[in-house]
Amino acid sequence: MDWQPNARKAVKKTRLLSAGAFREAQNGRKPTLPKNGDAPIASTRDGVRMRNSISRLTDSAAESDGLFEVRYSELGDADGRLTVYARADSDGLAVLMEALETLGRTGYGARATSGYGAFDMDGDPTPRPELDDVPGADAFVSLSTYQPAPSDPTEGCWRAFVKYGKMAPEFQSATIFKRPQAMLEPGACFHVGGAPRPFYGTAIEPERLLSEGDRRRLAEMDVRPLQPAFALALPMIWEKEKYA
Repeated sequence: MDWQPNARKAVKKTRLLSAGAFREAQNGRKPTLPKNGDAPIASTRDGVRMRNSISRLTDSAAESDGLFEVRYSELGDADGRLTVYARADSDGLAVLMEALETLGRTGYGARATSGYGAFDMDGDPTPRPELDDVPGADAFVSLSTYQPAPSDPTEGCWRAFVKYGKMAPEFQSATIFKRPQAMLEPGACFHVGGAPRPFYGTAIEPERLLSEGDRRRLAEMDVRPLQPAFALALPMIWEKEKYA
């Protein structure tokens, strides 16, 4: 997109958009920058924590040279609110709310056992039909980390990373580990040439998720894991000459 020289550096570093800037991008318009020239980024704070490597063989801390840095981001807003978006009918919404309430008590993410990731639910779900109201949409933007299916579109803009997933704690003690998976970060955009679907992505089957030996061991426990890797897709207008 055609940004002014004094704004290009800030825009290049932008990873999160405000709600208003996101809606502008959805509708094929260049997001409006604040008057101070900063990028239209949501408020977050970044930091680094020191962690100790854990041996997969002994399930204990490494004996030497085990310290490493883990980068993190946290909400920078004073009220500390985070909005979660989902597509669900009434039955699915009830299941989702129950799951979120349980997850809030136990904590979410890899550091939950250290006390991170706990949260409280604030209010009832609110419909957001305007997010699907994009006349002339011919592309989608993903709100999720996901893995594209072989039939998904390929013309787009995205950032990829390798996800090192973990099994549930009861299986980690049996040294069963998921294979690394190539994933796309939230914010990936793809041109589809017509009205986009509400979801893209795939489910990662055991044959791609685990080694043959680990699959046999889990089968003996009557466990066949399947990892959902779908994108919650919102419609957008693709204007190649502006987004190139």
